[in-house]
Amino acid sequence: MTGSRPEALGTFRAALGEGPVWRTENGTVLWIDIRGAALLETDPRKGRTGVVALTEAPGAVALTKAGALLAMGQALVLDGREIARLPSGLPGRFNDGKPDLAGRFWIGTANALGRAECALWCFDGRFVQALAGITMSNGLGWSSDGRCLYHVDTGTLSLDALDCAPDGTLSNRRSLLRLPAGQLPAGLTVDAEGRVWLALWGRVLVCCA
Repeated sequence: MTGSRPEALGTFRAALGEGPVWRTENGTVLWIDIRGAALLETDPRKGRTGVVALTEAPGAVALTKAGALLAMGQALVLDGREIARLPSGLPGRFNDGKPDLAGRFWIGTANALGRAECALWCFDGRFVQALAGITMSNGLGWSSDGRCLYHVDTGTLSLDALDCAPDGTLSNRRSLLRLPAGQLPAGLTVDAEGRVWLALWGRVLVCCA
């Protein structure tokens, strides 16, 4: 990014591209195509994108020592092998997830109904429900010390902050930003200076937290 103008890393056009993850060892970007059911890897220096077809729509990707961890449907898949699945009967599919400083993987669920029946989950060998009553979990990140979790619920148009204890327990949920109707908050990230970058559908907003 130069100044305030975003730059395309390549020419590949995803049907619904999300969840970029920087791969430090080779300078590439992993990301997903939800509607295209694919894992993508773009080399910004060459502008080329490799495509790996998936069996179902992914919701997030993260890097581990063992390889790429994919959230697909209601399962976590590592190196092509399912390692965990949510209890049966729960609504929603996985949508947007990231690891925290302790190595736990946080992943939210979403559905197309707009009902507050989804959740934010924390996986550390087993799934623990961290937040309930979510309509569409769609963006999360942490302060540099890991003590504050930022979370987006697209259906409520809200960017929230929560205190995050060392064991992953959340408390003191408060709204940092409530957007007007028609401006849908989606993914977010926190930069090295502690600023929260919130992606909106069709535009970008910088929110200082």
